[in-house]
Amino acid sequence: MDIAGGFLPLFFKALFVKKLPIVLKFVFSSIFLGVKFCLVDILYFIFSFSSVVKCPAIKVPSHGTVYPASCKIPSGVNYKTDCFFTCNASNNYQLEGSPRVSCLENGSWSSDVSRVICKGMKYRSEYKVCLSSNTEF
Repeated sequence: MDIAGGFLPLFFKALFVKKLPIVLKFVFSSIFLGVKFCLVDILYFIFSFSSVVKCPAIKVPSHGTVYPASCKIPSGVNYKTDCFFTCNASNNYQLEGSPRVSCLENGSWSSDVSRVICKGMKYRSEYKVCLSSNTEF
């Protein structure tokens, strides 16, 4: 794709279609108030509102946890954030799926987070080990 004839016009169209109301409000309010500004100030203002890539918040699996807490924020998780899953092992739950996922540049997770579960493992009495008459493991 030709940069001058294709990419740049599409880039600026996408940029200004989303940001035009904000830019116009800024420019007109600045003119009305008699504030002088230059093109560099306007461009900085436009790009300071650029979109942040986010992945959807992670649903905590039943009998498990997700950390850090920022992975559960409803507004989404920032690009390059790593999230970790753990299960309540003391109650015989074991993680199935990836223990770590990363938020990718395209706004998706590196692994399918909906497939991460904490599966209950059946307790089998024949695996008890007695160390003394009062202690069991």
